[in-house]
Amino acid sequence: MKARGKFPVRHVLTILILAAWSLSSSAQNIVSFRNNILWDATGTPNLGVEYTISNHFTLGFNAAFKPWPRFLAWDNDASKDARWRHLTLAPELRYYPLQASRPGVFFGANFIYSHFNLGQFDVPLGPYADLQVHRIQGDIYGGTLFLGYGWGLGQHFRLEVAAGAGAGYRDATAYECAHCGAEIGPSNGLTFIPKLGVNIVWNIESRRKIRKEIINTINDITAITDAQILIPEVSVALDTTASVRRTEETVAETQPVVETEPEPVPEPEPAPVRSDLHPLLRNIADYVPYSSNLILRRDNACVPVSFQFAKADLLRSVFFRGEEHDNGEGLDTIVNVVNETLADPDIDPVKIQIVGFASVDGNQWVNADLAKRRAAAVKSHIKWKTGVPEELFEIVNGGEAWSELMDELAERHAAGESKLTQDEYERVVNIVNTEEDLDNRELRIKELDGGAVYQKLLKSLFADQRSAVCVRIYYDTTDTKTNNNNE
Repeated sequence: MKARGKFPVRHVLTILILAAWSLSSSAQNIVSFRNNILWDATGTPNLGVEYTISNHFTLGFNAAFKPWPRFLAWDNDASKDARWRHLTLAPELRYYPLQASRPGVFFGANFIYSHFNLGQFDVPLGPYADLQVHRIQGDIYGGTLFLGYGWGLGQHFRLEVAAGAGAGYRDATAYECAHCGAEIGPSNGLTFIPKLGVNIVWNIESRRKIRKEIINTINDITAITDAQILIPEVSVALDTTASVRRTEETVAETQPVVETEPEPVPEPEPAPVRSDLHPLLRNIADYVPYSSNLILRRDNACVPVSFQFAKADLLRSVFFRGEEHDNGEGLDTIVNVVNETLADPDIDPVKIQIVGFASVDGNQWVNADLAKRRAAAVKSHIKWKTGVPEELFEIVNGGEAWSELMDELAERHAAGESKLTQDEYERVVNIVNTEEDLDNRELRIKELDGGAVYQKLLKSLFADQRSAVCVRIYYDTTDTKTNNNNE
């Protein structure tokens, strides 16, 4: 009898080598591990690996292996000859319209190789009805297309569902029974391949972020160690001070008492300003409404949140100009400061001012709407994470970020990093200072040197203005609120 269905090791090695090469090339991006709980329900351990290869695409590899013949209640009857074993490998390519490896819609395609040994099931299996009578062993080569959606379950986890279908070629042999029996003949031909998954996904951030977390942890440990070393020195200092105090008291007892006039009682000093407050926090007495002459990029109380081109979707990291811009740290800082303020009995947040911006390229009315939606996206995130009531937010539409752009341009040009000649720089400044209509202003800059000047600005500066900035979190002290209420 001709041996069939032997596992082609060379195919697996080829797939693993390709996957390893892709993983090493994308090691600076997000790596995700996933488990299909529907596979688990059939007694099939499985694991998937996914890693980003660009802002929207990921490359993955899925493996499932069921070494035992029976698992579920309906096929766990030892008196029956039912058999179900398989090894399935599936490289996968996904496209995320928003951002790779993040919650939201995704599309995908995968190549499937499966070595299987199935037969004599008592349940109808549609196109595989012959498995109720015979056993089939062999290989399937094929592929599927699928659509899915993911929901975030925190910073590192998400739940996703995926469904699709495809076809493949079955190269197998049919046998009379599950364990033995004569070979009936080949069972070859096209095969329908369904795809259905409910996956739990664990995201691991880039190695750069992992190294940063490790460095922060080491710094914390070092700080604790230093503090522990200083404790005995403080104790010695206290003991020395106590000894000096006892010596002074002994000397004082031996000296005659000299009557002196009482010293004047010093006037009480005003309570010092708390130095432990985060730079994001400002007293409500210092509240300043936003105006375009305020250059927020120079304010250390601003936390920039970057966005993709022409979009207002809030993501923890975005790619533009070939680089990854991390929003996670800034968003977490804002949320932590708000939560700490809510928990502090001495201060209360009373206003959270968020200014939205858009870059200057494009129609000013479209950009103004985009800037407003970006600020609203940051507000929604803060509200969701902290529970701050709606009335505490002040959403400011900064529109096109011309002031921010020209300030950064002046700074870069002074440092020789603007990519503009002195003449080009002066002409841009003159247009901005003399043209009040924003669309005409942009059009006139586009006309300089046939668009060459505008292209320099587009590549070097415009992307930096695609942000919404949480400018300040204003607070009020408990004492001030009490006094105002009493009045």
